Amino acid sequence: EFKAAHSARINNTQPPQAVIDKAEAQGLSWEGLYKAQARAYRQPELIAEEATPYTIKSSTGNVTLDRLRNAIIGKESGGQFGVVNPDSGALGYGQVMPENLPGWSKAALGRSLTPREFLRNPELQIKIINHRMKQTLMQLQAAGYSGDTLIRRFAAIWYSGNGDLMNSTRPQYS
Repeated sequence: EFKAAHSARINNTQPPQAVIDKAEAQGLSWEGLYKAQARAYRQPELIAEEATPYTIKSSTGNVTLDRLRNAIIGKESGGQFGVVNPDSGALGYGQVMPENLPGWSKAALGRSLTPREFLRNPELQIKIINHRMKQTLMQLQAAGYSGDTLIRRFAAIWYSGNGDLMNSTRPQYS
């Protein structure tokens, strides 16, 4: 049921009736049940609040903001929310650089977080990361990038801060 609800949320469709019935039996919407289950299963990356789904058309099909985030984060932190990079000091799930945290958190949440607050709150990490990712993707689209090029430039920016390194095979450091 959880996977079916997740699929429905990502694809902006209705989940199976069994999910809706289970949610109603608990006095919740199906989205509310999904969010409660994601918290219970310790998967807050799945419940990030997005006003509208963000999708990029690529050669391999549609890429949602969630899919893009999960692919990049898999390379960054291995899904660990409390990790700090010993070399760069990069923080948490998305390996956010400490100097970026105050501005990014203020833009996403209306207030600046300390590194300690950030590391202790997985849901806020996801909100901040999603907000920044969406801003960067919209900037790239406004600059005329689309599809695979948009995705590759975005990944290069996230890893190194430089979209021009999208074709580089060297390790990228920020």
